[in-house]
Amino acid sequence: MDKPIVILTPSHEENGDSFCLKQSYVEACEEAGILPLVLPIGIEKETIRGILSSADGLFLTGGGDIDPCLYGEEKDERCGTPSHLRDKLELDAVEIALELGIPVLGICRGVQLMNVALGGTLYQHIDGHRQTGEYHEPHHKVTVSDVLEEIYPKTAYVNSFHHQVINKLADKLEVCAMSEDGFIEGVYIPGHRFFVGVQWHPERMVMTDGAARRLFCEFARHCTEYKLKEN
Repeated sequence: MDKPIVILTPSHEENGDSFCLKQSYVEACEEAGILPLVLPIGIEKETIRGILSSADGLFLTGGGDIDPCLYGEEKDERCGTPSHLRDKLELDAVEIALELGIPVLGICRGVQLMNVALGGTLYQHIDGHRQTGEYHEPHHKVTVSDVLEEIYPKTAYVNSFHHQVINKLADKLEVCAMSEDGFIEGVYIPGHRFFVGVQWHPERMVMTDGAARRLFCEFARHCTEYKLKEN
């Protein structure tokens, strides 16, 4: 099989008996030439390791809020109810992905999870970043740098559907995008094959925005290179 296999993390509600994945993530992956597979909620760490050992990339999708206790804070009343099973699944997955050196992409909650997994913190609530327009419509400007400069224009217009954002940046991460009101919107690990997270939802803009398509294509390229190297 020529396509790189990428493992996607699903949404899950606390105490729920099912998990789900929005179709837009799948479609964005397929458009970029990626074979998307879902990582089941509730599996053991060694099972995660086995799955990721046979994969070419990890995609941390958006979703509900992360438990603030994971970054040393008490839960604010404006913070949503976390899924402890999803938190554990994704923290384990990031740890294993870093050990294996596989490419990792994080979107919205995904970039927040990257930061928490590596020792950073979040603002539990900010105002003004949850747009009311359609998902494919841009909402505000971000200034990009470093790994995103060949994908997005220096000043890019992105959509925005979050109320939490990175506060203290994890030591291993560097900033590659900032919002016009001063919040971190993109991060990466210098020297890693591909470990990139963005706060907006490019999967919702792949049909209308060339930069969003390029982000997924760049992720796919690194996943393919990893696949070829490992084989």
